[in-house]
Amino acid sequence: MSRILIAGIAQEISSFNPVTTDYELFSIQRGSEVMEVNRGTQTAIAGAMELFDERADIEYTTTFAAKAVSAGPMSADCWSQISVEFIDSLRPHVGDIDAIYLSLHGAMGGESELDPEGWVFEHTRALFGDDVPIVFTLDRHGILTEKMLRFGNGVTSYHTHPHADLHDTGRRAAQLLMKILG
Repeated sequence: MSRILIAGIAQEISSFNPVTTDYELFSIQRGSEVMEVNRGTQTAIAGAMELFDERADIEYTTTFAAKAVSAGPMSADCWSQISVEFIDSLRPHVGDIDAIYLSLHGAMGGESELDPEGWVFEHTRALFGDDVPIVFTLDRHGILTEKMLRFGNGVTSYHTHPHADLHDTGRRAAQLLMKILG
């Protein structure tokens, strides 16, 4: 039985937008709430869960999913709070997980952290080690950073705009993760 962790954090910023992204702009689900909110929807997380549900050899857990509306860069206080919550949601699963799926956007940025997604990868990898594959999804205009490439094992991206293929992209990410696991 393979055990997979599902988590996500997504926002699209514009450095020209003078309105900073504060914590209150994020919609956040924790634990099983991620599963409940996404099941039956067209999100990338729902697509991944659907594929995992079809397999008797897969058990998965959801920990954290945060999404904010488009705005300016995240304030330092926002990033400080959301990054700690994200990593803290992963900690209880260290040693119990065989693979990780991260639902991202790829266009986050902040006043205190220019590469939030890279930070997520670096700290997730530090917790789980090199033997746990990490697959992720990005918007096609997302910024694929050096840290994401160094600490991730595979990526799938949305093909459409507006995003009519979120679900399919999450499902493709889950398929990729299954191939990596063998």
